Amino acid sequence: MKRIPLFVLIAAFVVLAFSSIRFVGEGEVYVAGKGAGRRVLTPGVHFVRPFSALRRYSLHPMYDLSGSESLRLETPSAGGLVVEARIEAAVDPGRVLEIDEAYGEDWFARVALPLIEREATAFVAAHRDGSSGFLVSLSAAVQRNVDTRLRPLGLGVTSVEFTSMARAGDISGRIARSEGGLKVFILGFDALDWLIYEQVARTHPLPNLKKLRDDGVWGDLVSIEPLISPLIWTTIVTGVTPDVHGIMDFLVEDPVSGQEVPVTSWMRRVPALWNMCTASGLSSGFIGWFASFPAEEVDGFVVSDRLAYNMFDPAWRAGERDESPAGLTYPPDLYRRIAGLITEPDEATDLVSLYVAGPAGRMRTAFDPADPVSNLRLVISAYRTYEEIMKKVYPAERPDLFGIYFEFTDSVCHLFMRYMDPAMPGTEAADVRRYEYAVHAAYSEADRILGEVLEMLDDTTLLVVVSDHGFKSGPMRPFTDSRIGHGQAIEWHRIIGSIAFYGPAVKRGHRLADATVMDVAPTVLYALGLPVDEKMDGRVLADAFSDEWLAGREVTYTSLYDSVFVQGSPTAGGAGGEALRQKLVSLGYVSGGEASAVNLASFYHKNRRFREAIGAWHEVLEDDPGNLGAMIGLANAYFEVGREDSAIMYLNPVLDADPDNYKALVSLATIHVKRGRGEDALEVSERAIDVKPDDGESHFNKALALEILGRTDEALREYRETVRFSPDHAEAHANLVQLYLAYGRKQEALAAAERAIGLASGKPEMHYMYGQALDADGRLEEALHQYRLAARLDSTFAPAYIGAGSIMLRQGSADSVIALVGAALRGTSEYAEYLHALVGNAYLKKGMAREAEQEFRRALDFNRSYVPARMSLVRLYLSQGRADEARRELGIVLRLEPTNAEARDLLGRVGR
Repeated sequence: MKRIPLFVLIAAFVVLAFSSIRFVGEGEVYVAGKGAGRRVLTPGVHFVRPFSALRRYSLHPMYDLSGSESLRLETPSAGGLVVEARIEAAVDPGRVLEIDEAYGEDWFARVALPLIEREATAFVAAHRDGSSGFLVSLSAAVQRNVDTRLRPLGLGVTSVEFTSMARAGDISGRIARSEGGLKVFILGFDALDWLIYEQVARTHPLPNLKKLRDDGVWGDLVSIEPLISPLIWTTIVTGVTPDVHGIMDFLVEDPVSGQEVPVTSWMRRVPALWNMCTASGLSSGFIGWFASFPAEEVDGFVVSDRLAYNMFDPAWRAGERDESPAGLTYPPDLYRRIAGLITEPDEATDLVSLYVAGPAGRMRTAFDPADPVSNLRLVISAYRTYEEIMKKVYPAERPDLFGIYFEFTDSVCHLFMRYMDPAMPGTEAADVRRYEYAVHAAYSEADRILGEVLEMLDDTTLLVVVSDHGFKSGPMRPFTDSRIGHGQAIEWHRIIGSIAFYGPAVKRGHRLADATVMDVAPTVLYALGLPVDEKMDGRVLADAFSDEWLAGREVTYTSLYDSVFVQGSPTAGGAGGEALRQKLVSLGYVSGGEASAVNLASFYHKNRRFREAIGAWHEVLEDDPGNLGAMIGLANAYFEVGREDSAIMYLNPVLDADPDNYKALVSLATIHVKRGRGEDALEVSERAIDVKPDDGESHFNKALALEILGRTDEALREYRETVRFSPDHAEAHANLVQLYLAYGRKQEALAAAERAIGLASGKPEMHYMYGQALDADGRLEEALHQYRLAARLDSTFAPAYIGAGSIMLRQGSADSVIALVGAALRGTSEYAEYLHALVGNAYLKKGMAREAEQEFRRALDFNRSYVPARMSLVRLYLSQGRADEARRELGIVLRLEPTNAEARDLLGRVGR
């Protein structure tokens, strides 16, 4: 055993000693430890366990509620108000342990802030008179009432000073609209997919969608996971991720009733495009947009997404149709103007025949969730209702921004995609004959509606057609039931949706690349001539616009939109809520509901924000300690951050409680694969296959295990089993690419790569594998495009640079290789030996031997066993007559690879 240098021991001792000392200042206390072992550290010097977790509590913390942290008050008398304040709070040092256990360090946000908002709202509603002393009176009343409520908890508010109060939305004078801003019409079709369009268009004319692609701009739109519609459609109109906007599921627990209810607009925490337009002095109108009930006050109009489902409400059907249920529209009297346009389910019989062959029959007395035609009637009645309202209201109002959402393109696919040619195994022949063209009909109806929209537009209006995600079709279709209460609908969603632009200012016949759902809101604001919200994560899709229109139009930004938005108060149920919930269950979106907290954790995980996922999963477990699914999710997140022992720690109790828990077995097999434990991975994956033999994930892990063990023929078979049971398993198709290439089966590799990219376009790994298959097929320019696309998607993804650089080197572009790989090396240290060796070969191409040798040596500094770099050095030395150095390197190569034929041949030539 090597001696550890003394200075290392001393340094380690100093670090441990320093981490064991905690200095606590005046006016603060700390809580150390957890559970029964917690203790309070008062002012002074304390010794604690090294690296112990500590929570700090200031005894008199100050809070500045201004800017984005301002209070938002919604009162009947004053409407929406934005209030700024300075607050001094208090913590009883003798009760810190109670406070720590009950509320934690964020006690102010959890306990005090809601009380301050409530008391301020009540006082403003009762007393606001506009006098100069109003804020002083408000401050005194809120301080007194809130402090009285907090003192029994060991907390307090010693000072409240409200410094300003303004009407929400009063920023139109501070937002400058650029000259020549367009009007914008957003046409949303749920799950519209260009792949399905192309299949349908082979047999059914779709002239208007074709016109979009021929005369406008179109392309794929990468979505965000989980692929849950209200989550994504809210992202589309807010430009922020779900953890920011707060809409996480179809159903949420209502804080008033405690029941699961469909998500509402009051649960959104940030302004949507219609709020931004109103604040900026522009008019807007939206119809049927997901999560728009209750309709918000705007400069314009809103027809909420509950209007279509209100007709299924028993009270409405009992004769209250002429009433104006609260929240269905804004302004409220708009409901009376459009009530006559509502298409009821029993009026949809003639339209059913567009979708199904044979007699449709009349509407049954009650909705049957197990009957696809009964579901279809609801779907038709909803989209025809919103279509008729659009045709009446839009031409009359022509707002600056208009948006309408149609769900039927998704719902019809859920109901009937299994019957689309080629029909899936297990479908009845009679059902195939009846339903095989239902999806075609949905796309024909979407095309017809698009045609009506095109006729309504003028030459100042930009049309934006968008979907939230795509839909798996053909060989991508999973073998799960996409509907009827199984809660598996989301498995059928494809991460690639669609986008198109048509009208003034856009290019003609141009295909857009690299667009995401995060980019829609910034692009709409830019087209309107408004600044982009600073907190939006996406970018303006400038490539959609003509160079002439872009000239002189800079993208500007603002932080003012948040200051005008007042989040609504929660409400129980609402019009049409139960009907909508039943419909979601019938289509397979929920089977009793999914927790928003679980979706938030899943969002973090799927977007590689693993540390945030860990925190979210812990919160789920705090509320439900026995939740096995949350334990598995937590284990998977720990695995992704490299804490494999912690992952196993959470998997073991799951398997103790349920030895046949399939998801836990799959996760455990994945950990064994990561650790290179082929035998263990094989054993666990075979256990999983015994539990669920017809699921691809366990076969995938078995294939990985077999690869580790060098049993590639068997691995190939297992990958093929994976895609047989899970045709939508993108990673399995990608791994098949590698094996097919290793076996010289180029065409099969290319087919597998095309399947992988169709399933997971937007993931750099998939574009890289597609590039490899194209490269092997001799299609170098196409391969280079895929490598570059992978690098754009993830600037730290080193294999993309290696693939692109190798093609450039073969094409003689040595300088381009050096520049490209240099950028990669600045961004990542992964695969550094490959990158340095590639640069070395580029220098050789340029005749710069000294620089080449330096790069090969740098490659070996990262990996002493990297044989290609040593062989490059051998060739370099031989070209320079440096035989002794060449022999030395060849000796090392043969120790690493005794069967290396080239090394043996070269050693024979230079002599031993």
